[in-house]
Amino acid sequence: MLDFLVPSQAAESGLVKVRNISSSAGADNTGNVLLQGFRTSCTEVLHPFLLGCSSKNIRLVQISLQSIQRLLQFQAVDRNAVPGIVNELWQLTEAECEELKGWWKQTPEGKCQC
Repeated sequence: MLDFLVPSQAAESGLVKVRNISSSAGADNTGNVLLQGFRTSCTEVLHPFLLGCSSKNIRLVQISLQSIQRLLQFQAVDRNAVPGIVNELWQLTEAECEELKGWWKQTPEGKCQC
């Protein structure tokens, strides 16, 4: 149960941050304000997912990798957060994490704002 406590608390604070970003974007039809809000607060939004990856719990790792993948797809990751993502992926690779296999194949190629 203790393994879930820290990621759970981080997820709650991350959720509050996402709601604040969403409400501050308001009625922006282009989504630019929302995207900029995510990039500005990227490290705070990513923190629960990085903790989930480091938990080594299969389900938390799966959810965390999917979430990181979505943030990358929508180019909502600031370049300052990339080393943390790479470090966590490296740790999973060294631990021979099965959930990481195929993750790279699922991530579409495209332009990255990093």
